[in-house]
Amino acid sequence: GVNTTGVEFGGQGKFLNFEFIQEVEVKTGGYEAEYGHATGGIVNVVTKSGGNAFHGDAFAYLDRDSFQADNKHIGENVEGGVQAGFKRSDFGADLGGYAVKDRLWFFGAYDRVDNNRDTKVSDALTANLKTKRDLYSAKLTGKLNEQNSIIATVIGDPETDAGAIVAPIGPASTYEGTNDLGGTDYSLRYEGLLSPQILVTAQAGRHQESSTITPGSGGNAIRYEDNRGDIVVASGGFGRIDNRDFKRDDYKLDTTFFVGSHNFKIGVEYEKLSASVARSFTGGQAVTILSPLDGDARTRYQHYYWTTDFATLPNAPSVTFTAEPNHKQISLFAQDRWTVLPNLTVNAGLRYEQQTIVSKFGETAFQVNQIAPRLGVSWDPLKSGKTKVYGSYGQFVEAIPMDMNIRSFSAERNPTIYNFDPISITPNPDAETADSPSRILGGYTEPVDPGLKPQYLDEIVVGAEREIGSGVAVGVKGIYRRFGRVIEDGFVEASGDYFIMNPGEGDLGSSYPKARRHFRGLEFTAQKRAGNWQVFASYLLSRLEGNYDGSFHAASGQKDPNINSDFDYPEFLVNNDGPLSEDRTHQVKVQGSYTFPFRLTASLSANYRSGAPRTRYGWFDSYGRPELFLTTRGAEGRTPSLFQADLHLGYPIAVGPLTINALIDVFNVFNSQDAVEVDNRYTFNQADNGSPTPTNARYGQGRVFQEPRTLRIGLRASF
Repeated sequence: GVNTTGVEFGGQGKFLNFEFIQEVEVKTGGYEAEYGHATGGIVNVVTKSGGNAFHGDAFAYLDRDSFQADNKHIGENVEGGVQAGFKRSDFGADLGGYAVKDRLWFFGAYDRVDNNRDTKVSDALTANLKTKRDLYSAKLTGKLNEQNSIIATVIGDPETDAGAIVAPIGPASTYEGTNDLGGTDYSLRYEGLLSPQILVTAQAGRHQESSTITPGSGGNAIRYEDNRGDIVVASGGFGRIDNRDFKRDDYKLDTTFFVGSHNFKIGVEYEKLSASVARSFTGGQAVTILSPLDGDARTRYQHYYWTTDFATLPNAPSVTFTAEPNHKQISLFAQDRWTVLPNLTVNAGLRYEQQTIVSKFGETAFQVNQIAPRLGVSWDPLKSGKTKVYGSYGQFVEAIPMDMNIRSFSAERNPTIYNFDPISITPNPDAETADSPSRILGGYTEPVDPGLKPQYLDEIVVGAEREIGSGVAVGVKGIYRRFGRVIEDGFVEASGDYFIMNPGEGDLGSSYPKARRHFRGLEFTAQKRAGNWQVFASYLLSRLEGNYDGSFHAASGQKDPNINSDFDYPEFLVNNDGPLSEDRTHQVKVQGSYTFPFRLTASLSANYRSGAPRTRYGWFDSYGRPELFLTTRGAEGRTPSLFQADLHLGYPIAVGPLTINALIDVFNVFNSQDAVEVDNRYTFNQADNGSPTPTNARYGQGRVFQEPRTLRIGLRASF
């Protein structure tokens, strides 16, 4: 009953212990019109419920560095350090049953997770992070009568992180602090059978997220990042502080009609998303130390901060940026599951999406709407119940995360100042260049193309499955996905203002290339689900190419959905068409389990991914990060292929009314420690982009690696 998608960026917005979960439903494509707000997939999690019998569990898991193989990368000059040690404990209990038999049932659960993690930055420095997370879930299910029921649910995930809450690339004052985050979600759901042919469902839910950061000792000072060496090194204070609160209120009503061979469903949904954000820098600014200009021995400094709504240079003060905008979303859908013949089913539907973006000033920044069709067909050509041929087409409309509203329609204005002084925010023309002048970026609110349309994805899936033996089935599926339209921002260098557009369309976007992100895949599957063993295996041959990675900008690490830097400058569009950052030609997955006659169950999950494309990224001084494609996207080879296998063992022991399960997990059984991410930054200064050799000494080397083989032990007592 609660949409737990992250409000600010659209990622995961809630932690939930798997011990609380009854079932997980994953829809990766071809889903019906009742599902929306996503261009990728839908993950629907159902928590456990009470019943007319009492049931419960107590569980505890323990893993620590003494259960882990040695890290092969200790001592390497890896930016941000390498994991050197950890202790993690996870324990809790749940109970379900009835308060009034046949009428009122309950379920409650609590889980405490403590994680103590060390990161080795250098021979002389090890940073520590302590995490304490309290997870809880509660559910009441009431049956008013045989036709009507009400379900109330509460889910919470408050957490406190203390210590190295940002990457340690300097002394403790630059990374130590406290972050209090998480929130409590609520939902209320009504289900009513008005007649044997009419089912009504109504629900209301609230999702909450928050984050409050407090710097540690010595952190309330200016943060300096030195860009002159092989890696970035920090000094001074903590730096950027974001304190955030987000809410999503969600109301839904749908009705299902069972009429002959038709299962017809209509529904309406209203969501309101709200934010309260405050952003600042310790010491009032963040300073980057730059190399001297040619012919000038003086060290240059770049000063970055937030200023007031209408300030101008050279006297733009530093302030705390605040924003309290909101979004309103209305969705309508109608769908019909029609059994045309006993061996032929058609799913057809339409979904209407309207999104209104309201600035912190209470003004409508823009409104977009679209009707998205969905069509699916499933056919058993042999009428045997053992063969399925299917296909689907759908459009899936993005629910715009709030990050765009906060940054584009709340007077976020950022001066970038160049001078030879480590503290002053007064510009010095002698420290500026044509590519990096002192200026203020951003405006009161950003202009929006008057014909702006929503971002959506087209998807076509065609496949077939066949049962070839008792419980054994094989399948093949072809998948095509592409962005039909994208919302992004552009930039007018003369004024320093950004604007919102559809690249390749409209008054403001027609001079830009259309954003391209095309996925083509051919997947083969085999599965067995009978007897004392089961297995699911798949092989995916795929290609992901274009000029636009999506919500996450791989070159710079930027994650600002719909306002990434892809189209900001003409230089960013050079050499940018090719295999995208998550293009992996081959992917193999195998998941299986076997229960031995002596009751031991062994499960294995293994996956293989061929390498991702590598690109030579050049530095862009104005943004202080890599933005330029020095060679064609993906032309620098591939990262290492990745393989990992995880093993789970479970053995039940009956002790009176209890069943005690002894559990062992071995993660990364073969101790693979290959690079998950490679350093593609060719330079750290724009003037060096033309160098015949990389000026970043770690160019082409690993930045993030697979964690070593780890053992986890656990116990679960159930009744």
